[in-house]
Amino acid sequence: MATYRKRGDKWRVEISRAGVRRSATFDTKRQAQQWAAEVEAELLSGRGIGATRGDKTLSDALERYLLEVSPTHKGHRREATTLNLWIKAHPLRGRRLDHIHGHEVAEWRDLRLGVVAPGSVLREMTILRSVFECARRDWGWIAANPMDDVRRPPSPRPRDRRPTEDEIQRLCDALGYDDETEIKTKSQEVALAMLLSIETAMRAGELLSIKPNLIDWESRTLLLPMTKNGESRRVALSSKAIELLKRLPEMFTVDSASLDALFRKAKLRCDITGLTFHDMRAEALTRLSKKVDVLTLARISGHRDIKMLMIYYRESAADIAARLD
Repeated sequence: MATYRKRGDKWRVEISRAGVRRSATFDTKRQAQQWAAEVEAELLSGRGIGATRGDKTLSDALERYLLEVSPTHKGHRREATTLNLWIKAHPLRGRRLDHIHGHEVAEWRDLRLGVVAPGSVLREMTILRSVFECARRDWGWIAANPMDDVRRPPSPRPRDRRPTEDEIQRLCDALGYDDETEIKTKSQEVALAMLLSIETAMRAGELLSIKPNLIDWESRTLLLPMTKNGESRRVALSSKAIELLKRLPEMFTVDSASLDALFRKAKLRCDITGLTFHDMRAEALTRLSKKVDVLTLARISGHRDIKMLMIYYRESAADIAARLD
């Protein structure tokens, strides 16, 4: 029996029969009903069962997910790289989906843990689980998700690397930035973005999306129309942040890939190791955690789960003891 749900201006239809599930989305309910009638007739005749549950491989699922699902994600570019690699080289890519079991995925997990860091394996497992879940819930290709029985490796300890004032100054020098020289090069833009991140806790992508019309100089706020979590956010600007923004001629011309490359080259010239550009946002939140309450900090950072902010509370026991008297 088919069920219909209206989502926005679209109609979604789901069919479940004889252990096979199918779903699709249409512009009108009439189109959805017509499709459902054709699919139910196919399933009743037995012609659709083998095609949906018996013939589909992991490679088929990866390709469809890459085409239909991944483009809707904000991290599509990075995710697509992983999916394309798996389509060519995942050890289970040629296996039928309904023949893949949890212990086989666990073996793949353990192999990956011997090659990359646990955090990378966790991200890969999240993608693979989503692929299987789409194959189960949306496409009706399998009856169960084999990853339901696979344990996730322990989450890695949060990063605690903080840039020192000396490192920040050395990076600025390596990027050709100082407080007086006009911003003319992309390297100088990277340095400016780094200092803005430390002052505002903005991500690299958010910084590079800044446009003059998004800044309200009077209220000292900056509007981010779209952030990582899919929502807009208004950033409060300190006096230092205002000064830095006024140094930007119009908007950033450097893109994310160039920012990353230039930042890495500057680190090499300075002989700085273990530091990432994202550590600047973490440094900002660590500093801000001493000035504002946790709810305000969550509003500044854009975190939905305030428990995630605990990693930025880095006061030592000695620091806390000094504030008790």
